Amino acid sequence: MNKTVILAEKPSQASAYAEAFSKSERKDGYYIISDKDYPNTVITYGFGHLVSLYNPEDYDKNLKSWKLETLPIVPDHFKFKVGSGKNKQYKIVKEQLDEADTIIIATDGDREGEAIARLIINLSGNDKKPLKRLWINSLEKDEIKKGFEHLRSGEEFHSTYKEAETRQIADWLVGINLSRLYTLHMQKNGMQGVFSIGRVQTPTLYLIYQRNKEIEEFVSKPFYELYANFTHEKGAYKGKYTKRFDSELELDEFKEKNQLIDNSKGLIAEVKTEEKKTYAYSDPQKLDFFRVEKFYSVFFIVFKLLEKEKNEVPDTGLDSSSLTFLLSAHDCNNECM
Repeated sequence: MNKTVILAEKPSQASAYAEAFSKSERKDGYYIISDKDYPNTVITYGFGHLVSLYNPEDYDKNLKSWKLETLPIVPDHFKFKVGSGKNKQYKIVKEQLDEADTIIIATDGDREGEAIARLIINLSGNDKKPLKRLWINSLEKDEIKKGFEHLRSGEEFHSTYKEAETRQIADWLVGINLSRLYTLHMQKNGMQGVFSIGRVQTPTLYLIYQRNKEIEEFVSKPFYELYANFTHEKGAYKGKYTKRFDSELELDEFKEKNQLIDNSKGLIAEVKTEEKKTYAYSDPQKLDFFRVEKFYSVFFIVFKLLEKEKNEVPDTGLDSSSLTFLLSAHDCNNECM
């Protein structure tokens, strides 16, 4: 009987899949599934990135030392290896993949999830086997069942994987080379420590820096707004002009220019009609927990950092106050989400 292996991204995801089938038995690093549609099936999982790119010293031991003359470091062919501390789970996953006739990629439905699965499959030597793709955006049981009933071809997502892999390599090139370059130049000029540079990390930290500078340099100043009371055959209402004025003189000039005087009759110059639609879930309890989990994990990390007794943020050089603007939801006027 042909064996099917379902590859999930993490234990919690694998557990949710297992619960969607008729019967499952948990083992060390995988689940055995008993189901009429999947009679000889195993669900196994990674711990996120089981596979990572080589470090420079993995290509050449002389690259372990940071020297300007070795830059830039650009391997002829980028290689991957099992991540540190993840050998046990990788061996379990590889053993299952080696026995598989068909592999179902069931990692997160995005570029990164696709890359996580493909890199494991490639490193294990099982990239020639038939691939199917579970494509869902919720871990609700009904959605999981529906997803396994309508699997998509793995070939559809090959370009998605290559895009993620390319981005991963770009991150490596930027991080490895620029971190070494900046650190060596800074140390040459008397500064101590390591200066980490990243394709995403560095611009993000600069945005944080800019926001903090704006807060520090903010100067409160008065402004003026224009309100008017309108009456018509269906009632009355108070309206506000969208723009603000820096001075009362500027406001008066605007009123004079547009002949805005008390008790004057208005002329409707243009009418714009917009159709508003209200959307609702057919089942209010059916939330997309799959994406909600990913979104709020960012805020969880920030809160944990701020809860530390020592206000330190690892690997950034900024104290926790640098992240407080991310949590200023009260300033968003309900427009943050």
